[in-house]
Amino acid sequence: MKFNQVELGHYAASRLGKSDKAGTMWMKEGERTTARKKEAHTQRWFILIGNLLFYTRSEEPDSVISGLIILERCRVESDLESTCRNSFKLSFEGGGEVYWFMTATAKDHDEWTTAISCGGYEYLRMAFSELRGQLVQLTGEDPLIEDHPLGGIPIKVSHTHTHTHIQMHKHTYL
Repeated sequence: MKFNQVELGHYAASRLGKSDKAGTMWMKEGERTTARKKEAHTQRWFILIGNLLFYTRSEEPDSVISGLIILERCRVESDLESTCRNSFKLSFEGGGEVYWFMTATAKDHDEWTTAISCGGYEYLRMAFSELRGQLVQLTGEDPLIEDHPLGGIPIKVSHTHTHTHIQMHKHTYL
């Protein structure tokens, strides 16, 4: 994917201190190889902002953006086959590029995998649906008006009673 490096650099710089997660990881792009050591990976400084994972050569504020990974329809999996601890794989629905990451500690591994998993639109859509369902359970009605653009997202309701009826957009759900 081509992108305007200057514009993305300005965007990332404007969000310094406001990122969802930032820190050092080691990254390798492409297919798995037999050498799974840190030497086979490149150390980069990563900045996660929403569903955008920027990486640079260093953590200096004026460091040029080396690349960007858009975290949509991606899967984060711990790399259990690796001989290196604290590694995970990032792959995308429908094939495409695969990225291998390693972190310095187990804590960093857990924080990065959680942050990346929660960065995409699908996660936000699921969270929105669950929160909307909780509002429906508490108030008995959908908080969105019928013509609202987000009104088409299904409500996720956990049933605490035997029968829960939800009136939404001229449909009744049990």
